[in-house]
Amino acid sequence: MLRNIAILLLLVSLPAGFIAADGGADLDDENPGLMLRAFMISYPGRISEVNYDPEADDWYMVAGSTRLYWAKGRLLPADKLQDWSKWRPYIDYYYPEKVPDPDGFSEDLIKELKSQTLAESRSNSPTYNIAFYDILYDGRTRRRILRAGACPWPIRRPCPRHAGRPSGPSPRSPG
Repeated sequence: MLRNIAILLLLVSLPAGFIAADGGADLDDENPGLMLRAFMISYPGRISEVNYDPEADDWYMVAGSTRLYWAKGRLLPADKLQDWSKWRPYIDYYYPEKVPDPDGFSEDLIKELKSQTLAESRSNSPTYNIAFYDILYDGRTRRRILRAGACPWPIRRPCPRHAGRPSGPSPRSPG
C-alpha cells in the first residue's frame, strides 16, 4: 500500500514538461514503466499491476486477467509480441508544451496538416491492436459495446443504461 502511494506521489509530482514534445520524441527511449503506470492511474480497478518481465525483456501491465506488454507502445498480449510492428502504438505523439504559432509553419507542414493529407496518412498507417480496448470495454464489436451499455455516440435506440436520456438525432432522421 505504501509503495502504491509513493508511486502515485512520484507521478503527480513529475513536471508536466516531462511528457511534452521536444520535437523528436522517440517512444522507444521513453520510460515504458511510467507510461503503463499512467494507464493504471487512468483506469483504476481495471489495471492491477505494472511490472517488468525479464524473460520477455519488456514492461507489462495486467488488465483484467490479461498481461499486456508495452511492445514499443502497442500494448500487446504475449501471443502477439512477435508481430509488434504490425500495430500502431497507442501513444504515438506528444502534445507540445506551448501552442505552436501558425505564422512559423513551413509550406510543407501546412500541406501535411490539410485534412485530405491527414486522412490519407491515417488510412495508410497500421491499426491499433484492440486487445486493450476489448479488455476494458468488451468492445470488439458495436453490438457488444451496446449490450454492455456503453454508448459513446448517438444511436437510434438508446441502450438500457441510457434509456430515457436523449441520444441525439437518428442518423436517418432529417433533424
